[in-house]
Amino acid sequence: MPTDVQKIGRTLGELVHSLRVTLKEIDQVVGDLDIPLEHDPVNQAAAFLGRLGMGEDIKFEEPTIPVVAPLSTPILADAYALVERHNQRVCVVLLSAQEFTDLRKYSPNHIETERRVRVLRRGVMGYLWGAYLMVDSNVPKGTVYVMGEVLDDPKITPACSRVTVTRG
Repeated sequence: MPTDVQKIGRTLGELVHSLRVTLKEIDQVVGDLDIPLEHDPVNQAAAFLGRLGMGEDIKFEEPTIPVVAPLSTPILADAYALVERHNQRVCVVLLSAQEFTDLRKYSPNHIETERRVRVLRRGVMGYLWGAYLMVDSNVPKGTVYVMGEVLDDPKITPACSRVTVTRG
């Protein structure tokens, strides 16, 4: 007898393999798990990059943290603190491939590396202190965005801090 999780997993698998998957269909299945689609960190990151790409004025926590390469976890700890002072949990760290390479090279003991191909294809390279580490080509080289998460009040804008990395 299949469990509810197995049924939902099979249903999700059927949806993904269908060529006519709609956001509404996926939301119906995810709704069975009580995880609102808009709270999926990958979707939040994509929406943020869309707003950034359209030139929307995004308010970043001050100060922007300027550093000289390489990027390391102590620097990200400061960026996390800027978000956490608003009582928000950091849910996503968006970075370019170069900055992720620095982290992987200089702070390997802090990163939990993702190994599942389907998750890697969504840009999730790993996890740092409970937040998704996502590499995206739309993130300017030398920039890292640390995004907060607000689950209970849609009127509150998630906090976001920025790290700028200068290569010498």
